[in-house]
Amino acid sequence: MNKILNGKKYNTETATCVLEVSNGYGYGDIYYVRESLYQKRTGEYFMHCEGGAFTEYGEDVGGDRTGGEQIKLLSTNEVKRWVEKNFDGDTYIQLFGDVEE
Repeated sequence: MNKILNGKKYNTETATCVLEVSNGYGYGDIYYVRESLYQKRTGEYFMHCEGGAFTEYGEDVGGDRTGGEQIKLLSTNEVKRWVEKNFDGDTYIQLFGDVEE
């Protein structure tokens, strides 16, 4: 997927997928969610998010709900909070370096 936001291109084909998290439902399930963290060559992070019809990523189409996807821009602090929430300390340190005890 690629998207132009704020005059910049965000492309999942050219950026590096750094981390992914899924809620465990199978692709195509109405509750399926996958969030993938990407990093551009410039170092900037963004997320590619997709989900089934009954998720925050679902879309209204002609009176029905369907699965959807979107590119989300995140600040460095938002990326850090997402990693803290979804991964262990080793993963955090690997991406952002060591932190104080």
